[in-house]
Amino acid sequence: NKLQQNIAALLARDGISENVLAQRSGMNQTTLNRIIRGEILDPRDGTVAPLASYAQTTVDVLKRGDISTHT
Repeated sequence: NKLQQNIAALLARDGISENVLAQRSGMNQTTLNRIIRGEILDPRDGTVAPLASYAQTTVDVLKRGDISTHT
């Protein structure tokens, strides 16, 4: 799923762990881990908003686009 791919791209881009990404973005760590593992396939926009803000992109791009073309 695109969101999982974009989170992986963020982790690689910044060279950080999932836990650090959760801390830096202000996103709940458990929720982030569940999204990465595929347990949450379509989180609410408000849930993903802190991550989108950290990535300097929109929620829509983070969930459905390619952040490598927007960062």
